[in-house]
Amino acid sequence: METRNNHDQIVDCVPDTETKYHCDSFEQTEALVVEISQNTDTAPWLELRFQLLKDALRFKIFIFWTWAVVYAYTIASSTMFFSSLYPTGNSTNLPPSPVDAFVMTSHILVIDVSSAFFVLAGFFSAYLFCNISVSDRIELCKAVVIYTLVDVWLAALLSITFGVLYHLTQHTFKPKDLALTVIEAVTCVRAMEFRQDPQGWHSLNPTSWPILCLLYCFVLTPYTIANNERLHKCHPYGGVCISWLNCSMPIVIISLFALVHEDNNIFFMNSSSIGYRMMEYNLGLCFYNAMHNSSTKFWKFALAVKSTSFYVFAGFVCIWWAQLGVPVIAANTTCIRMYNFSPCIHMHHGFLMRGCFLGITVMCTILTHSEDFMTRIVELVPMHTYGLSACISVVLFSWPMCYIVSLLLEANFGPQLVLDNTAILVLVVPHLTFVVSLLWDVSWKLQTFNMVERWFDSSLRFVKQFCT
Repeated sequence: METRNNHDQIVDCVPDTETKYHCDSFEQTEALVVEISQNTDTAPWLELRFQLLKDALRFKIFIFWTWAVVYAYTIASSTMFFSSLYPTGNSTNLPPSPVDAFVMTSHILVIDVSSAFFVLAGFFSAYLFCNISVSDRIELCKAVVIYTLVDVWLAALLSITFGVLYHLTQHTFKPKDLALTVIEAVTCVRAMEFRQDPQGWHSLNPTSWPILCLLYCFVLTPYTIANNERLHKCHPYGGVCISWLNCSMPIVIISLFALVHEDNNIFFMNSSSIGYRMMEYNLGLCFYNAMHNSSTKFWKFALAVKSTSFYVFAGFVCIWWAQLGVPVIAANTTCIRMYNFSPCIHMHHGFLMRGCFLGITVMCTILTHSEDFMTRIVELVPMHTYGLSACISVVLFSWPMCYIVSLLLEANFGPQLVLDNTAILVLVVPHLTFVVSLLWDVSWKLQTFNMVERWFDSSLRFVKQFCT
């Protein structure tokens, strides 16, 4: 089979199986074929066939890391929900929860792994876009946007329905929260959450922000890649450094501002904003740009980072472990927090930058692993590309699932039983969310996707006819 990579070179490969290929030379860079399958009720919406076996293994390892990040994120989300800080933001109104000792760890864990994930997502998104045709890029973006919007709208509907019921039972319902949730579902933009006290505007699905940010980052990927390529053509020797400075310096500056002004909302406003997360995403794009335009230096850097990966991972685990049992202090005044109603995070200025180092370490580790090692990992943990779609559903449905489980248990057994068993619910709800999301992803979601796609195509044809 033959395909053309982004350097207009032909790579001859001999098929090993239906979806795996052995190539004579890895140095001929990545090449892949993306097939947008005919949307049926049973077929996955996107098939990736890699011409290099090592690249297929790398992408599957990336999927494995994505599932790990999503699992950690859902655990942190349920921990926040079942803590004594939600839904009132005042620990004096609710008795202490058994999971309060894990709240600080969960928030700092989310700060680090979310930044790491956006760096990884930027790199592998650039890898996809740079190795497929323009027509496939359009189809890929359309499929991702429709799949994401379907989940966003369904998650918003569940959040509105069960979130309103939950807050009514807790006497904390505010109509402006309902309005904000609808606005976010329509625009896919997290807005108006710059106030952290309970009287401010807060979404009924506060943990959906990673998908909302990632959607815009992914759609804008071709334009960022084009700008990086144009910059490299204008400055063949310094273009890579300029690209790095463009995406890394704002991250450093924001962290320094948060260091100097510790009594403001700089950290909170950037932790879930599209602008800041896009800079982390672009950092991954710049790594891909450096891998192709300065390959020798890049691989030396990647090998050096991999040699220190054990110490980096161990350091992050120690940091998360050190936060266990940290007292949770709720405050209604200005406070540096990851989400609404979450506790103050002291020494916050280092957290924004720190997760990027974790993402770079994970990325270099994936790229420099041997083929035998990656093959053993993939054999132990079988993965498929459409699992990424299920990850989107898991993140968006994690908070509504907390609403549903809490309402059902309180209605049948009373609030005290829920409070006494929150430690178990923190583990049960994420697994339940995974199961429901996987079932939804392989059943009704495909049918809904087909309906929305037909409506989208007909609307697009009407607009073209109207404009002409």
